[in-house]
Amino acid sequence: MNGLDRSLQSIIDPDLQAQWMAGTSKKALLAQLFATQVDNGVMPRAQINGISRLDSFHADGMQFCLQRNYGRVTRGVSDQVHPAPPYSIPFRGGMPCFCCPEVISYQWPNERGIYAEVGGKPLVILPNISPIFVPHFTVISPEHRPQLMDCNIAVALAAMVPGAWVIQNGQDAGATNPWHYHLQLFFADDLPLVHCPIENGGDAIGVLHHPTLIVRISAPDPALFEAQLSDFVAEYLNLGETRRVNLLIREGAGLWTGYVVLRDTRFRTDLYRSGQPGYAEPAGIISAVDDASYDIWASENVRRYHRLMTDIRPIDAETVDFIQALLAPS
Repeated sequence: MNGLDRSLQSIIDPDLQAQWMAGTSKKALLAQLFATQVDNGVMPRAQINGISRLDSFHADGMQFCLQRNYGRVTRGVSDQVHPAPPYSIPFRGGMPCFCCPEVISYQWPNERGIYAEVGGKPLVILPNISPIFVPHFTVISPEHRPQLMDCNIAVALAAMVPGAWVIQNGQDAGATNPWHYHLQLFFADDLPLVHCPIENGGDAIGVLHHPTLIVRISAPDPALFEAQLSDFVAEYLNLGETRRVNLLIREGAGLWTGYVVLRDTRFRTDLYRSGQPGYAEPAGIISAVDDASYDIWASENVRRYHRLMTDIRPIDAETVDFIQALLAPS
């Protein structure tokens, strides 16, 4: 910790950091960190109260939940890997990279987090200032580098914080900041996604019965799970430069499970923000950003959700062949 630069040290909560290093329950410390940041005004309490309520809709074996999340920001969009726009402090021209510690300490001086070495990489766990869940965290790299998929780090983070969901959105697949490596972490007892049955395949690897294309990978051994997940994601991304994924993983009751939402930037939607929703929507969580949006989703409910998901489902022949090869008997 003493070797961290000044801007990074300024966003670390020293008391919680000491408890983290001493082995105190990670879940309890993160809950305390989130609550402290609400008390400090980093996240408006009214927004937290709004997202705590979820209205569920069911039809034809489908389910999604709708929340009133009126503080949710519009997502960023990127069609390719590239560096962030230039920034300086104070900000003079260009858009600041809001995941860089020096920008966080300047723009949100009350925000605090916890530093952790995860899979040999330094990361900082910060309360998500535009949360979908309570509590909900953004886990950033102190180093400015692009948002490339890294299954090894995601699995290591899930192992470090048992019971948590660990998420990564690909560039132009819902990543709010596609120019800076980050993950998300939250605790949720249930997600509509976990109730989707397997349509093709088996318990170890299978395609879900879902209007978009989601592959579930499961294994009891973390090393085997990590290897299978990493290989699968790499093989899909290698199909071409437009390929992206959303990754959701969790360990529970001795079983590691990963949900990989297969994405392609050529398949967009006009129903939701930037045209490229992230992990939350395939997982079954829709955030209405105002009353009008909520009323539309509530009235059209499952029909609208089905269209949103089918809009972003890659249906090209190469993807079909890829899935068929995945499920073919070995």
